[in-house]
Amino acid sequence: MNELQKNNEISPIVLQSISLRGQGNWAEADKCIDTALLEYPSDIDLLTEYANVMMDRAYWSEGNHSRRMQYYLDASERLKAILNTYPELAPATVYNKLGLVYIKLGYFDDAESIIKTGMSKYPENIELFITHGRIRDKLRYNHISNLFRGFINKYVKQLFDKATSARIENFLFPYKYCLKTEVGHNCYQNFKKGNISGSINSFLKLVDLNELSDTSDIWLDSYYQLIRASTNEAIIPKENYLPSIELKPQSVKKILVSGMGWSGSGAMLYFFRDFNTVKLYSVEEDKFINGTPSLRTLRDTVDDLARFNDELIDFFWFTLFGFAKYSSASELCSTRTAIKRTLGNHPNEYALAVNLFLKEIYSSIQEDSLGKLKFDSISSKFINAVLRPALTKQQYEQSILLNNVIAIHDISLCSMLDNFNILCSFRDPRAQFVSIMESNPHYKESLFCPLFIRNYRNIRAKFLLDLKELKIQEPYIHSVQFEEFVLDEEYRNSITERIGLDLTCHRGYIFFDPKVSEKNIYNYKKYRNQKIIQKIETELSEYCWDPN
Repeated sequence: MNELQKNNEISPIVLQSISLRGQGNWAEADKCIDTALLEYPSDIDLLTEYANVMMDRAYWSEGNHSRRMQYYLDASERLKAILNTYPELAPATVYNKLGLVYIKLGYFDDAESIIKTGMSKYPENIELFITHGRIRDKLRYNHISNLFRGFINKYVKQLFDKATSARIENFLFPYKYCLKTEVGHNCYQNFKKGNISGSINSFLKLVDLNELSDTSDIWLDSYYQLIRASTNEAIIPKENYLPSIELKPQSVKKILVSGMGWSGSGAMLYFFRDFNTVKLYSVEEDKFINGTPSLRTLRDTVDDLARFNDELIDFFWFTLFGFAKYSSASELCSTRTAIKRTLGNHPNEYALAVNLFLKEIYSSIQEDSLGKLKFDSISSKFINAVLRPALTKQQYEQSILLNNVIAIHDISLCSMLDNFNILCSFRDPRAQFVSIMESNPHYKESLFCPLFIRNYRNIRAKFLLDLKELKIQEPYIHSVQFEEFVLDEEYRNSITERIGLDLTCHRGYIFFDPKVSEKNIYNYKKYRNQKIIQKIETELSEYCWDPN
């Protein structure tokens, strides 16, 4: 089959399967690909999509852990079949997906082994190296490494009166970096040290790599803006021609679900995904608004120009451009999502959004008008420009669903949003504590309990104080009681109507299952240490949910 035939025959089948997956019709998607494989049994794209169906089904299988793990096992078998049958044809994405599935299954050694194989075959594929970094992070925080870290921390603290730094942990569990990341790091380091000519040479080498060829001129223009604003050195930029595409950021309707760590925001994410007028942006908690570095850290330094410029350089490298040498889990998270956008499905629109953001920031600095209000306005346009490409022209009236891009304790960041509703999920602290303990079995409850109580109380108090400051945004910030949201359909409907969604557009319970979420409401009643539960009930009585 030639390329034209493939585009005409295979691509529509894959797109149909992706559409069915997006609607939660995994059985139909599976059947669609299964039927196509009878005619095209060796097509790698079909075989990969066959695994994608099962991975997607596993992720959204709420509540039933054994069923979810079985789906991941099925996905791993489908991916392994590609590698075993077509080892020379298997693309980097197959190795990457199998590594991610093994992470979900907890097979960290197998995950590292398959990713290393992929890295040796595709040494320039940056996503494989980022997945390897995620495996390194998992190894740091599994039970054995926690014991090791505790031992190291104990003696480092005795010797130096401080805990182990991220750099020491990287020495113990080192990251590996793709060549592109190394080039990007050299560029960043030279920039920070004032070696501008060396930095420019590295950047030119980076953008000339084939994956950036279509957007190289835009990224070069953005990079030269950084240089002009951060140094006094005169530069003669490579002649470049920005594309004729004019970026006109349009406001995007946004629904944000926000939590405070096992507080039930996932149930809302599942529920609102069941509306055909809502488009999920990403299942991951995107960190460009509230990560490190992020729009939040920029906003925090906006009144100190020197610090702001330093933060903006880091923001560009780690969170916007992505070709940076991450040294911690938070930096890796920011870098991972940046790379997905830089090299993703809409690279031109994204590169232009970054370019326009930098131009507006530096223009405001020159006019001496960059305060928090102006920064919020520029950020709002940038957020819209990043989100808009996720919608097709036929979907422009739909709402984008965002997962925990703003946490409850940082609700003040809503000042950077327009056209939004944010749903803040609050949960009975007794049940929340138990969920946290169950997901972190190495926590020592006698030490964690007082920390949890203090943190819970502080977050709830800060939330009320922040609301008083957000007079314009306050009508669009909604407090949701997790227990009532799960148990009471009328309560869910009232929340839905409050944020402007049409109840007739609800497709039924595809992703959200009230019966599954209901099991998490009274988990504290069976907790092994009821004295701890009573302590939380006493200390946080005003926040404990009473069904009566």
